[in-house]
Amino acid sequence: MEENKQITLRKKIIYTISFAVILVLVLSVLSQLLIRAGNTKNTVGNFNSHGIFAEEDNIIDVVAIGNSNYYSGLAANQMWEEHGITAYVWGEASQRIYETRHNLEKIFKHQSPKIVFLEPSCIFREKSTADNLSQKLKSDASALFPAFTYHSRWRLLFPNRWKSWTMDMKCVGHGSNARLGVHAYKEKDWMKDSREKAEVNPLARRELEKCIQLCKENGAIPVLLAVPGPHDWDMKRYNTIKEIADSQDVELLDMNHHLDELELDWKKDTPDGGYHLNYWGAQKVTAFVGNYLAETQKLPDHRGDEAYRQWDEDCKTYNDALQQRLNKKKEKKEHKQPVKKKPGKKFGMKDLRV
Repeated sequence: MEENKQITLRKKIIYTISFAVILVLVLSVLSQLLIRAGNTKNTVGNFNSHGIFAEEDNIIDVVAIGNSNYYSGLAANQMWEEHGITAYVWGEASQRIYETRHNLEKIFKHQSPKIVFLEPSCIFREKSTADNLSQKLKSDASALFPAFTYHSRWRLLFPNRWKSWTMDMKCVGHGSNARLGVHAYKEKDWMKDSREKAEVNPLARRELEKCIQLCKENGAIPVLLAVPGPHDWDMKRYNTIKEIADSQDVELLDMNHHLDELELDWKKDTPDGGYHLNYWGAQKVTAFVGNYLAETQKLPDHRGDEAYRQWDEDCKTYNDALQQRLNKKKEKKEHKQPVKKKPGKKFGMKDLRV
């Protein structure tokens, strides 16, 4: 009887261990597939953040890590063409600050950037401690198995979508996304003077401080960079982030305080009513950031250096593909038939859909 119990217990242990091993293998394989599913053959449309791991080790001078505000608002190749600065934009849609820290840890294993731009508005996403704990646990799990982050890509695993994949993780746009749409922002000024501070959960604040410390420990200068954004930023948030920056002895570069210098046209420089910048808006912001890096941070100009020739080739490949997209957009606009307003019908956004 006792012997049968021991056999049964031994089987349960074996089954449990076997299940755990199989689960880990499945999640590992699925994670790699989902990462690669986001790596499209479309040269301009490929802004895969994981492409940074396809770069030569320790060749990146600047890393900008944050959410979609970064991959929409910063053009890494422009920094190379104008200043010879090697930059990579790690941007993930709705990336939380907890994910930022884990991703930074991975990046520092392969790169030794001199400057790291940290996107500060992400600490305001979750308000309650419960929501922050939930996001932290999810981020911790995703650090081991990225499938928890990229689960929404499951449709890309269908065989009919395989032709859009590329197993080459190289991203010649270096993480930037050139958005060519235009949808004006027409609302009020979002930077009205205020001395109030936006509330931030202590867990999120502590995580941002950990990111700052992580950069310093790895020899990088952390800079809190806020790109222009009517929906993600205001003076209350600025005041909170400025207080954090001062307490951590780091710089806050708030582009929302340089709107006149940027000369952004919110009727033309946003693709979605001010939530992000489009290609033309990103050019203006990147020009400012590039000058800041070259003049204030004194980063070296690598143009003409044989060791960085690949960056010239990447830019040419990307620019050729981008020009084709721009030409097609121009042709489509020229051949587009005017929309006629039907009598008695209200003319709205639905009438503009093509």
